[in-house]
Amino acid sequence: MQKYEGMIAAMATPMKPDESLDFDAITRLVRHLFAKGLHGILAGGTTGEYNLMSISERKDLFKCAVEAAKGTGGYVVAGASCFRTSDTVALAGYAGEIGADFVLVLPPYYHTTTKQGVYDYFKTVSENTKAGVLIYHYPAATNILLEPEFLAELGKFDNIVGIKNTADMEHTSKLIALNAHYEGFKISNGYEHLFLPTLACGGDGCMGIVQNLVPAQMREMYDLVRKNDIAGAAKINEKMVPIYNMLETADEPCPGPVKYGLELQGLSAGLPRRPIVGVSEGMKVKIEQVMKQAGVL
Repeated sequence: MQKYEGMIAAMATPMKPDESLDFDAITRLVRHLFAKGLHGILAGGTTGEYNLMSISERKDLFKCAVEAAKGTGGYVVAGASCFRTSDTVALAGYAGEIGADFVLVLPPYYHTTTKQGVYDYFKTVSENTKAGVLIYHYPAATNILLEPEFLAELGKFDNIVGIKNTADMEHTSKLIALNAHYEGFKISNGYEHLFLPTLACGGDGCMGIVQNLVPAQMREMYDLVRKNDIAGAAKINEKMVPIYNMLETADEPCPGPVKYGLELQGLSAGLPRRPIVGVSEGMKVKIEQVMKQAGVL
């Protein structure tokens, strides 16, 4: 099994004008991201609009991503979250069977359960897939906050190998400290503004939207931290902050901005599925300006 570490793109899902999946464009995007140096890609995460797809479409997306990644040296994470345990188990099991390296799974949310229910949920999923299981901890979206100590306990399951911790830096740093001497559980952050501090504190990687648009820069930042050149990594980070800021705003929701950014780079992405809308004309101008100022367009 590959190690869950490095820079990972929470990949947008290219779609055709009729809102069907554009498999040729998906293949091209996967290969482009790996060619630019990323360690991994997430297919069918939040940025990938998984919640607007049928189970069948999600399986088709996983299969396309796995096929496209062959020979690149990179790994594929499949977003397998579902509301029902049985559905998550089925989707995670399928992802493992077709060769996805990891599956990313949210804790049960909306109709919430107890802490024991969360524990049993992840235990059941981990026992029923060949892929390594990654916990997706995103309290701002799910309203489910799991303590670092509880997450560290989940990390002791043989097949739970890491976490995408889209939480604040206090929470992330505590989790890193708890796992400082435990190689079996890798920690990444999913919030762009916390990529650099997470790596500097000893985190293992970063999974986010921005890697779609600036994969080479994110890989360089990661490599500089690994060489203990924090000042060099900070210079890249400072240049990328305006791009971080435009990716998720209250008035222009994800994945509209990143899809338009990909289009500007000549990578077909299409529009988001309804009810999510594409970006406004004003936002299009802003995205182009920000990307040009950052030297990535």
